[in-house]
Amino acid sequence: MRKGIAKIISAALCLSLCLTTPAYAADDVNFEETVIESEFTEESEVTEEEVPEEAVTVETEATSEETDAPCETEKETSGVMTDEEVEEILSDMPEEAVLSSDVIIDSEEIIGDGASLKEAQAGVYVASVDDTGILAAMSLQGFAYADAEYRWLVYDVTNQTWDVASDWREAGMNALMYKPGHYGDYILQAQARPASDGSTTEPEVEATANAGFTYHPALKAVCQMPDPEGRGYLIGLQTYESCKEAATCEMLILDCNKYVQGLDAWVYTTYPIALVDNSMWTTWNPEYGYYWTLFRIYDATGAMIDEVCYGFENVPKAPDPEPEPEPEPEPEPEGVTLSKLNCYAGIEADVTLDGTGTGCHAKLVICTATSAISFGIQYDKCAVAPYTDKTMIMEENILSNNAGGQKYYRPGNIEVQRGQKVHLILTYNQNGTGEMYCDGKLVGTYSNSGLKNKTVYLRVEGSGRKNGDTVDCLFENIKLKHKNKVGISTYYETCKTLKCYYDKNDYSTIRIKGYISGLASNQDWDNAYGKVSGLVQLNW
Repeated sequence: MRKGIAKIISAALCLSLCLTTPAYAADDVNFEETVIESEFTEESEVTEEEVPEEAVTVETEATSEETDAPCETEKETSGVMTDEEVEEILSDMPEEAVLSSDVIIDSEEIIGDGASLKEAQAGVYVASVDDTGILAAMSLQGFAYADAEYRWLVYDVTNQTWDVASDWREAGMNALMYKPGHYGDYILQAQARPASDGSTTEPEVEATANAGFTYHPALKAVCQMPDPEGRGYLIGLQTYESCKEAATCEMLILDCNKYVQGLDAWVYTTYPIALVDNSMWTTWNPEYGYYWTLFRIYDATGAMIDEVCYGFENVPKAPDPEPEPEPEPEPEPEGVTLSKLNCYAGIEADVTLDGTGTGCHAKLVICTATSAISFGIQYDKCAVAPYTDKTMIMEENILSNNAGGQKYYRPGNIEVQRGQKVHLILTYNQNGTGEMYCDGKLVGTYSNSGLKNKTVYLRVEGSGRKNGDTVDCLFENIKLKHKNKVGISTYYETCKTLKCYYDKNDYSTIRIKGYISGLASNQDWDNAYGKVSGLVQLNW
């Protein structure tokens, strides 16, 4: 994780170093020696005035059109490491720093939910990390924490040494408040053993858990962002008020591109400058590239007491991409159409039924003066169960106008919604048979002897059930067998308040709309079918 800034920079260039790069300790590089050997080529503009609060706490877009770097908000320096970072440090630990074999390093070996300490699931809960140190507690899932004794060890990653942060204490004391002696990365190891029973034999360690953290006694937060006033980059730091030792600070910037080329890479410095109100800000105009900023804090004697390193990028803004052309709509897959069906005659349309009240009906019709077959959509609030108050695909097979000569079916048992467009096809053969298609699928066939070897008429029809029911029947893309253009021959108004609407230049769309009126109180579409419809007879 922290094996030198050279490795970090190389990886950063390969992976397009981003502003959210975590902080890295700079202990593996002799920065002071490098700075002495370099001549800073950029002039700095350093200010001791307070930068407006919104420059720190608000994500401000870059004002320069030349850069595409997002705003970098304030970042806390101290914090808890991820499990992966802890594991990497432990795996890279020098042999001389590894604890003796009687101490279990891999806490993941301690799992389970049993009654004994060895079977408990151990962990470290970190409550806070700041300038005062780390506040943590050991948890033992599956074991009473009051029945165990605790010890805390701490590993100094910088010096590769272990120390006892807190030795064995009385049972139940599972918390730790620890303040390291200097800034850097640390690993805490919590150890637990059964509470002593008073014998002279010390209990063995039966559970351990690790947690890593980064400690900064002086640096509270840093900020790198495009200057809202367009003066390049605004870079700043803030120290803890509690850190009275902090007297001066310094910011140094390393150019990653020059570094990997073996050139003089330290291109900017503020030089040590006094802190004002625990903060300091500067602006700098970088060339396009990738950079690391080293933030340092010194005490009154000039000794460095804290530092942290963060990366940022200043790259050309990518041009706005050309808008992609709208994709050509994919042709709808060819399904069943009337022209492809082997039939003597037929009618096809996109049908939409809407309306209110107790019932409404939109249908395609093939008929003679005394017989008919219709195929459409019907809503009937009073239909027989289980179709009561439902909108269904409906077939009416009218063998004759005599009593009992009417048959009603719901082919395919298809329920739709009022206002939903449905593609319907009704065909006719001279032997009085035909087929019915709904949305490209065959859903039913019929046989009607009254249509056999007869001259038939093709119609669209809209109807309602009782007085006051509203009806809105829309027939679109109407096609007839052997004809692509529809002509209207007759419109029948059996109900004077149902009207027909169509374009005289294009008969492929017809609308029958209105409301039902003129019925007696005991009449409806079952016993007064000749008074509830609007019918359009089509040329074919």
